[in-house]
Amino acid sequence: MFLKTESLEKQALSAKTVLHNAAAYLYWLFSFLLWELTLHFLSFGELTGYSWYVLPFSAVAALCVTLVLGTLPRRLQKVLTVLLTVLFFVFYGAQLVFCKIFGSFFSVSQMQFGGDAITSFWEETLLTIEECWWQLLLLLLPVAVHILRARLLPESFFRRSWLRSGIALGCVVLLWAGTVLSLRLGGTGYFTVFDFYHSSATQTQQSVECFGALTTLRLEAQHLLFPSEEEETLELLDIPLDTFEPISLEPVEETLPVETAAPTEPPEPRDPNEPTEPTEPTEPPLDTSPNVLDIDFAALDELTNKKEIKELNHYFSVSGGTKKHEYTGIFKGYNLIEICAESYSPLLIDPDLTPALYKLSTEGFVFNNYYTSFQNTTTDCEYALCMGLFPDMSRDKYNASFLYSSENYVPFCLGNSFKRLGYHTLAFHNYVGSYFSRNKSHPNMGYTCYFCNDGMKFTTEWPSSDLEMMEQSLDYVFTAGEPFCAYYMTFSGHYRYDFYSNPMCIRNKDAVKNLDYPEAVRAYIACNLELEYALEYLLEQLEEKGMLDHTVIVLTGDHYPYGLSEWQYNQLADEELEKPFGKMKNSFICWAPNMEDPVECDNYCCNIDILPTLLNLFGVDYDSRLLAGTDVLADGQHIAILSNQSFITNVMSFNSTSNKVTYFVDEDTVPKNYLKSMIQLVKTKMLISSRILYNDYYDFVFNKGGFSLMRSESTQTDNTDKTE
Repeated sequence: MFLKTESLEKQALSAKTVLHNAAAYLYWLFSFLLWELTLHFLSFGELTGYSWYVLPFSAVAALCVTLVLGTLPRRLQKVLTVLLTVLFFVFYGAQLVFCKIFGSFFSVSQMQFGGDAITSFWEETLLTIEECWWQLLLLLLPVAVHILRARLLPESFFRRSWLRSGIALGCVVLLWAGTVLSLRLGGTGYFTVFDFYHSSATQTQQSVECFGALTTLRLEAQHLLFPSEEEETLELLDIPLDTFEPISLEPVEETLPVETAAPTEPPEPRDPNEPTEPTEPTEPPLDTSPNVLDIDFAALDELTNKKEIKELNHYFSVSGGTKKHEYTGIFKGYNLIEICAESYSPLLIDPDLTPALYKLSTEGFVFNNYYTSFQNTTTDCEYALCMGLFPDMSRDKYNASFLYSSENYVPFCLGNSFKRLGYHTLAFHNYVGSYFSRNKSHPNMGYTCYFCNDGMKFTTEWPSSDLEMMEQSLDYVFTAGEPFCAYYMTFSGHYRYDFYSNPMCIRNKDAVKNLDYPEAVRAYIACNLELEYALEYLLEQLEEKGMLDHTVIVLTGDHYPYGLSEWQYNQLADEELEKPFGKMKNSFICWAPNMEDPVECDNYCCNIDILPTLLNLFGVDYDSRLLAGTDVLADGQHIAILSNQSFITNVMSFNSTSNKVTYFVDEDTVPKNYLKSMIQLVKTKMLISSRILYNDYYDFVFNKGGFSLMRSESTQTDNTDKTE
């Protein structure tokens, strides 16, 4: 009897242990599923694409936490369970708030800017928390579940034993390995779920959508701490871009066969004494030679043993570069004002409300298919705009590209390019120079810089007035004298769009009060009126100083106005915009005086294409092969690329996240390898951008290699030093 009773007690204890172990695991499984799915639905609206992988990866995370806690004493388990629950709530809550503000999730590499974000965005953060309090409360539900669990099952912690720990560990390995192996079911090519999991180029947004926020955190930390040793190889395109003409979208007219004409009688000889009529002088033939410098890439190969640099040398040596054309050098000697406008969108332009913007956008060069590459993050857009290269947006990066470039030689950016021509080069920004380290990157581009509290003062600081910046900056510009190149990064259009926290919106509230838009849209237009007023003042002052007729004004936005929800932006557009390209369509304003008619260009382009286009228009010597961007006005293939490697051409659009292709022409007319070549082109542009940055390639070519930046010179120094 005694043995029977003891056996029953052991069975009861065993069952109780199983119950407690199951309760511990189910608590973490419930918590992770709640956090991931809540974040997912609040951000994406539905489970899309490969999102079901969130489920097994959440199960793996729950097993891991349960197993780790199970190795600890009971009291410590209880304390750490509470602490970890709070910690995970803060992580998921922070991702939710960040997404509400910026329209995307923060990456591990962005955490280094946390100090700037807290000090500069603290007001927006508090207001966003206030707005989405009930969503944050939902993320806090595991705390309530833990309290209930502690009351009903006070001993529901993981019971340690080698057997149970071994079983749990085995389950972790099997579930994780099975999930990772299943990624191959959808293929292993570009933009598959396998590629998103393993590739260092995967964007945070794509990774969170596929695998969840916690797995994304692990993958990014893993790539950051242990960068992949497998190097991508620069591959030549299947269709050479210098000979690949864009597919025409116009209908082809059929021509009838030409009948053979009867032979004609030879002309009678001319009387040599007969006077001849004077002939009009003929114009010299149009120079359509490639926009390249005289660089001997084979000689450069002798100066290095580094594989990445040798591959760049080979790639550029076989690239044709873009050709000059009828507009090459038409602005030679003109002044240039380039404006990168915070959260600018062409949808706010109105001939009555924004006459200066309307004038600039409808005269000069009009680029009808310009797209901004970036959802947010001004520093990435500025880098692409100023360098003609893509910033590094990979999981491996440990610093912002702009900050990294501040130690590099950057000869092609406008400041240094125009400085070589004898221009006065200045840069202005109506916020502090230390934000995004512009006080390091912008002087390196060749500008004399003026920032908030460093040469300029403003009545408000977050955001401050573009008009006040223009009023103060022109004193410096006019004092410096002509010719000048002035760069502006504006600030008035910055989120948040309301009439109680944003001083720029409040300042111009009356001007938009009668517009039939939601309040946030009216507030967005109101704060951007400071940009309009700044442009009106600029045009007035240039005309008063007699400089307007030889000054070019260039303007584009840094990114999509993420402070507006998609519904609000659709209201501004008065239509439902296509995802992902509709909301990313922007404008590249290139206004020039004395142009009788606007020159419209339908070529597809994006941020990186502005620099080479301007260098060619101003007749600056540069090598088009050494930039990722392309002169928009040149012949050849043109493409608009988004930061997640989606792209659009005159033939198709490609959504990298969904792997969806939309053709604009009859699919049968498209070459079979066109899509593959365009995907390869996009990846190549991003890869050469990163390699140029991290190898300080321009310094290698022009300083160590000794090649000249001037097309008329082609001297090379005798340098036999090896670059390791």
